[in-house]
Amino acid sequence: MFNPNDNKFDKLDKVFEPFPSGRHLVFVSDAKPFVAKSGSTAVEFEFTIHDPSSAYRGKTLRFARFWLGEKSLWRLARLCRSCSNPVGAFDPSDSRSVEDALLDRILVIEVEHKVETYEGKQRNREEVKSTEQPTKQDLARLREEFGETMLPPVSDEDGFEDGPLDAPKPGNDDTDIPF
Repeated sequence: MFNPNDNKFDKLDKVFEPFPSGRHLVFVSDAKPFVAKSGSTAVEFEFTIHDPSSAYRGKTLRFARFWLGEKSLWRLARLCRSCSNPVGAFDPSDSRSVEDALLDRILVIEVEHKVETYEGKQRNREEVKSTEQPTKQDLARLREEFGETMLPPVSDEDGFEDGPLDAPKPGNDDTDIPF
């Protein structure tokens, strides 16, 4: 039984820290089509800091949108060209096509913090200012840490647990969820 008043679920000891500004070696941990209320379309990314030598390793930047309008499509093209492995043609309106083309791609992003006014309120946000290909040294560090795939193993919540996942234990699956 779930009791929302049980304080064991509180994470008050964790303080929100925004994604750090600056240059970061990342991989694309999620990518999908996005449609705004206005009808404008984009590809929405989630980037995870991948650099083994970074103090921010595992930190995730979510909701980074690369708009598909004629005037801004160059940003998505630059991102695709910045990946360590070539990205082929894909349909930005199809989820499977976007995932197949962009998931787990490694690149370098430069992030800057901005303050914007939205519906009369000021809010902070992080924006991907630029993208670039990883250097040979960046890729060498990843190969040394993760092997030829240069990607972290599938793992627990923090994204960087060593070793294979254990097989599910009986009763610890979602088959008992009543919907």
